Amino acid sequence: DQGHAHASDGPYGYNPASAIFDTLIQEIVATSRLERLLELDEEFVEAAMPDSVESLLVLYGAVREPGFRCQLRCYERFGYFGGLCATVELAPTRGAERPADLADLA
Repeated sequence: DQGHAHASDGPYGYNPASAIFDTLIQEIVATSRLERLLELDEEFVEAAMPDSVESLLVLYGAVREPGFRCQLRCYERFGYFGGLCATVELAPTRGAERPADLADLA
């Protein structure tokens, strides 16, 4: 869930920050620049009313190793809120041994 203030008749009213936030998040995800989340202004985020910032920061913490790649799959606005779908691909680890099969552990 991205910005929740896209419509004046929605439960949170209208704030142009929602559209700006959603566009910015699409760019951040599409360019795999999740570190830019750390630069978001707290008042701006509050005005946009997203539910996604904490989840995106957790994702950034999990994949911030070199070589990860995000791919923006889609963005839609559903009435008063925006929704974004993306995939994340981690870089293959060079020189890593193949994990043991479950059968090998028995």
